[in-house]
Amino acid sequence: MVTEAKDAVRFLSSTRGRLMMARALHYGIKELSKVEGVHREVNDIADMQYLKDELFNFPTELLEPSLVTSPCGTCNDKAVD
Repeated sequence: MVTEAKDAVRFLSSTRGRLMMARALHYGIKELSKVEGVHREVNDIADMQYLKDELFNFPTELLEPSLVTSPCGTCNDKAVD
């Protein structure tokens, strides 16, 4: 079990691990922010945003690739003839 924990910490320290944590925080914040009224976890959202901003700060385009537009603005990933 100790080896698995060390491996997980090593992965979290890698660029890929940090990206995965950033994505988890990004989508978690996005979903929690949809909750309205007294059920909204304001402190949790703020803490998650702090971690994302300070430790797992990646461009939004990497966290949510669907937001990336093509260079021409209308074409997709396929080559245009």
